[in-house]
Amino acid sequence: MGFDAERAARIAVMQETARPFWEATGDTDALQQFLKDHGCDGVEAVVVTMRLLNTDLAEAQRAFFRRPMP
Repeated sequence: MGFDAERAARIAVMQETARPFWEATGDTDALQQFLKDHGCDGVEAVVVTMRLLNTDLAEAQRAFFRRPMP
């Protein structure tokens, strides 16, 4: 996926910020809440999820969109 430099940097930072949380919990719902709590949402949250879960876009979207709504 091609992103401008600023967006790519935000995604990379959030990916590394979220990695220890994801590795500790392995919980996709908690991961999505973590991302939301840290201001990461929409396409960026899906991309971070995809990279952390090492999965394709469809699986990352399922994890992202099935999270409980506030």
